[in-house]
Amino acid sequence: EALSYGKPVVATRTSGPCEIFSHLQVSLFAEISNPNSLANTLEYAMEHPALCKKMACEGYNLVKKTYFIFMLNYLKIN
Repeated sequence: EALSYGKPVVATRTSGPCEIFSHLQVSLFAEISNPNSLANTLEYAMEHPALCKKMACEGYNLVKKTYFIFMLNYLKIN
């Protein structure tokens, strides 16, 4: 949902986010069950606003493209 609003994403390295996002393209990753990793990743994001803006823009375009195709296919079925 954050990507659909053009917001940067910090996710954990679980199967879902790893399949959806690619590191340093639309998301930053923190290690699972590691608060220090999450804190470090958030700190990195705050120190690199240009990178976050780029990731947010790329993420928004990914969502727009993906769901536009999904909606076209849905409309063909119905």
